[in-house]
Amino acid sequence: QAWLDHRQDVLVKASRNRLGEIADRLELLAGYIIAYLNLDEVIRIIRTEDEPKPALMSRFGISETQAEAILELKLRHLAKLEEMKIRGEQDELAKEREKILGILDSKAKLKKLIK
Repeated sequence: QAWLDHRQDVLVKASRNRLGEIADRLELLAGYIIAYLNLDEVIRIIRTEDEPKPALMSRFGISETQAEAILELKLRHLAKLEEMKIRGEQDELAKEREKILGILDSKAKLKKLIK
């Protein structure tokens, strides 16, 4: 029983950790979508502003993390971003998040996974 309890604890912690990673990635992808859809404006802000991060945050209503990710992305990579590719990754991560939440919400599913 102690081993099963340990396995359950490990699985729950790993699942919660993965949920955190998914949330972080989804936040970045949302920022990339905004940047992709407003590419010309983003490039203009990056080139002309002395402090582009606060300008991006105020102009597009994005978080500091999203603004930093956009600024760290090379402009040529930003131009290569495809909306469908980003949305596809968002959908996959959302499905994975729902699956993990389903497992964490159901003791039966959790026990079946351990089994």
